[in-house]
Amino acid sequence: MTKTASHPKNNWLAPGIVFFIALIARFFYLIELPANPLFDYFPSSLDHFNFDQSAQSFASGDILAQATNNSFAPLYKYFLGTLYFLFGRDLQAIYAVQFVMGSVACVLVYFIGKEAFGIRAGIISGLILALYSPHIVYEGIILRAAFISFWGVASLFFLFRLRRFLNTTNLIVTTLVVSLFFQGRPNTLICLPPICFYLHKYIFIQLPNSLRKKSWLIFWGVLLGSFIPLLVQCYLVHGKFVFFDASGPHTFISGNLIEYSGVGFQHEIVDDYQKKQALGYSSNIQFLFGHILDSPLGFILLYVRKLFFFLNNFEPPTNISFYLYQDFSKLLPLLINHFGIISSLGLAGLVIAWKNKNLNFLLFSYFFALTIAILIFLNEARYRIPIVPVFILFSGYTLDRIFSSISRKNFYNSTLIISCVAILLFVFKEPPQMIRARSNDYGNMGEAFLHKGNLEAAQNAFEVAVKERPNNVYARINLGRIFALKGNRKLAAEQLIFAININQDFWQPYANLGTIYAESGRYSEAEKFLLKANELQPHSEDILFRIGDMYSRMYQHQNAIKFLEQSIEKSPNNTQALNLIGIEYELLGFREKAIQFLEQSTSVDSGNYNAFNNLGVLYQKSGWLKKAIQAFKNSLKANPQFKEALNNLATVQKSSTP
Repeated sequence: MTKTASHPKNNWLAPGIVFFIALIARFFYLIELPANPLFDYFPSSLDHFNFDQSAQSFASGDILAQATNNSFAPLYKYFLGTLYFLFGRDLQAIYAVQFVMGSVACVLVYFIGKEAFGIRAGIISGLILALYSPHIVYEGIILRAAFISFWGVASLFFLFRLRRFLNTTNLIVTTLVVSLFFQGRPNTLICLPPICFYLHKYIFIQLPNSLRKKSWLIFWGVLLGSFIPLLVQCYLVHGKFVFFDASGPHTFISGNLIEYSGVGFQHEIVDDYQKKQALGYSSNIQFLFGHILDSPLGFILLYVRKLFFFLNNFEPPTNISFYLYQDFSKLLPLLINHFGIISSLGLAGLVIAWKNKNLNFLLFSYFFALTIAILIFLNEARYRIPIVPVFILFSGYTLDRIFSSISRKNFYNSTLIISCVAILLFVFKEPPQMIRARSNDYGNMGEAFLHKGNLEAAQNAFEVAVKERPNNVYARINLGRIFALKGNRKLAAEQLIFAININQDFWQPYANLGTIYAESGRYSEAEKFLLKANELQPHSEDILFRIGDMYSRMYQHQNAIKFLEQSIEKSPNNTQALNLIGIEYELLGFREKAIQFLEQSTSVDSGNYNAFNNLGVLYQKSGWLKKAIQAFKNSLKANPQFKEALNNLATVQKSSTP
């Protein structure tokens, strides 16, 4: 083991520098983040959306932290929910906390590197992680990749520390940290056997028999006991036993079919598989036995491809494209961006450590166990993040050996190491024509821009999405929405008809096209498409409202009321529906009911200036002038420039003056 002596007074200088540099890099990135439209808006197709929903549910009092999709392990949801409870849904504060955790992880990497390979290797390793931009990006996202990476590094640190500071308290703390690492994503449980061997061979061996048994009881008792709360949560949410995460079967099978390219997530492979087989671990494993026997060479080549993409520069897009995130930052391109450099240095460090008999069992175990844990599933950028610190530790050792060889003027050794790293770097370079951003990535950006009202940026993003994949039905629908918002109904209709031709069983283009036709006065076509949307997606309050609005435009008041009532039944606080049904009842002569619905609309939304104005008109017609005046004032409070309310208020005030 190579170690460099340091003066006791300077023990905290190096980790302090590492922490400061890590924090400064993350601080400047945090300042840039709001320019990214996905900073605080998450389309429903992203995993962020479900974590965000779960966190809001927990912060609002739902102890189960439920969301639309509950398949992900709940630990990160509770962490996020606690932050939402403390700070509200303040994404800048949430990211700041995660960046501080990332900076702490850099310091822990320093200490692990110092313990395993010496202080210089520790400093180099800590600084590499401090400036490694993909890790920083995932720290600034509502995803669990960097969260799992933090607990992986923390578990390594505390397990290392246990060799020198073994007592009951430290054993309990270490076990809890290891437990949190496992609960973040259960595939990390592959590290448990080597951890147990490490405890047996290097930690508990120094204890007398009675204390050894007690230590094992503490370890297993704390580990299994700490699993119980989230296992109970999973059982209550899923109605059956789930070992933390229910999302594994589809990622497992999609990464183990011979047709898999070896990189990213390919929906079509899983879709084809599900047409023939049930999706579950037991059925997946049974299928794979036959699948491997049918083509053993094909299966071997699959893992060669997966290993290649695992080690190379390419950051496979999934949920997000790292490369699109880079486009919104001036800082990220200046940092360390290429995993191929880290993997090449890391593999060299692994060999050098083996050659020098610096066989740190725990570090080697994490390296191989986490590599296997990732390879048996999918090659996606975020899945690789938790193993990055381990590769960086071996990278730091490689650079330390190069510097040491140069300082000793052993140029043969330094040249040999550099040459081997250069060869590996060449082998692991990103293949040409890799898709750095998918059609869906541009679509998600477009949806975020659209949500923020930036129509031009949204249109550009959706047009790129369509160019990348012409049959992207969601991009076509959203382009239709943008053209409609811009008043170009012809182009909007063209995009929506294109979307219908792509997928005739999807309700949304029918609903949007029907709405455009209704607004254009083409009622027979509007009725046809809106009723088709209702057939494909029955009981949708949005579609029911659109149909009610269409019949209102057609002066079919009874039909309008029928569908509006159904919409309100599904969504009692839909202020648009409440306002419109109030108008419809007034037109049919049911003023009392009209006032009832308009009052309900204004009670739900005090900013609904249209509803207040309509209510004021009905109060005035009923002779309730004071109420009318107040309603018009409330309308103007919500929108001071609303001319109709200004005129109505002036009229009623004039008529009420003696």
